[in-house]
Amino acid sequence: MKELTVDSASCGQRFDKFLKKYFAGATSSFLYKMLRKKNIVLNGAKANGSEILQDGDSIRVFFSEDTFEKMRGVKQSHILFSVFKNENPDPVSILYEDTDIIAADKPAGLCSMPDENKTSNANDKLIAYLIQKGEVTEESYSLFHPSVANRLDRNTSGIILFGKTLHGSQFLSEEIKERRLKKYYICVVHGEFLKEGIFHAFWAKDTVKNKATVKMQQFAGSKKITTEVFIIKSSSDYSVLKILLHTGRSHQIRAHLNALGHPLLFDPKYKDAAKDKSISNKYNIKSDHQLLHSARVELSDGRVIESPLPSIFNKFI
Repeated sequence: MKELTVDSASCGQRFDKFLKKYFAGATSSFLYKMLRKKNIVLNGAKANGSEILQDGDSIRVFFSEDTFEKMRGVKQSHILFSVFKNENPDPVSILYEDTDIIAADKPAGLCSMPDENKTSNANDKLIAYLIQKGEVTEESYSLFHPSVANRLDRNTSGIILFGKTLHGSQFLSEEIKERRLKKYYICVVHGEFLKEGIFHAFWAKDTVKNKATVKMQQFAGSKKITTEVFIIKSSSDYSVLKILLHTGRSHQIRAHLNALGHPLLFDPKYKDAAKDKSISNKYNIKSDHQLLHSARVELSDGRVIESPLPSIFNKFI
């Protein structure tokens, strides 16, 4: 017999979902059979799997040693944990942290999540950070995978949100899904932006080219987007804008402002190469990425997280 104790990272989920993660090598039918036969019990009593786990709950498993190890199926989790353990958390810095969530500052050039090329990314660096703090162990990782909740484009800098625990991940997921949080960005665009306000348009994404199309009129396959623009500084050459996203589509800010005739400076995908060169020469400023920064997040419970602007933005301001 083995006894497991539910911790704060795993509580708040259904018992059967916990078991399917813990016994990755077992089928659902096997696990439900074990529950019916009381080979798996919760707090000393028979359970059906629908129970919501609480911090400190006791789970007793009456398997043979061989069956237990076989049903655990921990090989893949062990491999991943070993990779994270050797990851360097730098250059991601922590802006805010509590028992459930992290808000981190992602530099431009770093992916938010792993991609097909398995390049270095903020998600893996934050898991490495928690491993080094001792808050994530190989055992706890096999039960719950901490993860980034919102993605930023590789060449966009600023705030990313990360769920340390199941409760934290669920909270951030609901905040984003229900649009309860507010996300403010700072960007620098070409030309004089004359009128701030709320702008509506229609968006669609070409997943093959990884590029969005935005038009003012609805078109086949498009979805409505809403972007609110505040003017920080506006001149004949460029404007510094604060953006509040009312919807959160991929490349929304970059593609929407481009459709409005104000592409972001140095944007490699929605670029105006001639104007980029002119600005670069006139102000002696160069950049290999678009000037877009996730600067402020306001959570629905009143918490506010801010990220300092990279120095290149201050030059324009």
